[in-house]
Amino acid sequence: DGVSPVSERRVDGIPKIIHTIWLSARPDANSTNSSAIGDNSIPPDGPIPNYLSRNLARYEEQHPGYKVLVWTNKDIIQTFPELSEIMKVLTAHKRYLSWLSDVLRFAVLLKMGGIYLDTDFEAIKSMEPLREAFPDGFTTCVLPTAKDKLVHPDDIESVLDFVLPPGECTNVNCGQIGAPPGHPAILKSYATAIHNSFRHFKVVEKGDYAGSAFFSGPRVWTDSVGLYNFTVLMGELFYPCPVKRRRHCKASDYEDDAYAFAMHKWTGSWKKDALTEEE
Repeated sequence: DGVSPVSERRVDGIPKIIHTIWLSARPDANSTNSSAIGDNSIPPDGPIPNYLSRNLARYEEQHPGYKVLVWTNKDIIQTFPELSEIMKVLTAHKRYLSWLSDVLRFAVLLKMGGIYLDTDFEAIKSMEPLREAFPDGFTTCVLPTAKDKLVHPDDIESVLDFVLPPGECTNVNCGQIGAPPGHPAILKSYATAIHNSFRHFKVVEKGDYAGSAFFSGPRVWTDSVGLYNFTVLMGELFYPCPVKRRRHCKASDYEDDAYAFAMHKWTGSWKKDALTEEE
């Protein structure tokens, strides 16, 4: 499709960078936007919500020596002008922003490397032990969960005890990924997400959209992880709170857990009710 970011040569280890993405849809976008294709407008950046600003500050506090980057519409267009067409189409409505974010996380990691986290993760402790232990990259499992397989925290000798056997995880969520720049698993996911996105633009024209998990998100990432034997860690490291308990969990509940580095809050970051709740 002629869209490929210029990636740096793969370097040893994961750079000390934490990435997250906060996108804005066109303010006049309707639930069905048949004019999205060909619309030349990319909306200006909207405000960063308070909860995200607080969380970014916690990342900075917990990770001295790291860069903490929040990517907005303006940042993406300036750094990845080759993605302008996708930006124009998928900022048509907030329902497409998670799809767009799927594509962009792979673009950012391919070019720069680092640790990517969705905006609805809440910081708990430094991820530096993971960056040091898994210089070729790491990600976390969502299904099946592995809590019953964890030994007692007092018996954990190193983060290597968190690694799952190849093929055991059936759903590797792309909400958390650490990788060096130019990693082939990231390149594969990026190329697939770009290709599939152009093929699925027709759903934007029709206003018919049921989710991008299978053509730009977790399914794509899970396939790439298996193909390149990318390190998969137990989900509880970043998903300690079950989705059914999401309204009752607090990150502070897991501060003493040896295996909890951040807590996914299952909010759906660009949904209006999620923003209202978190503000």
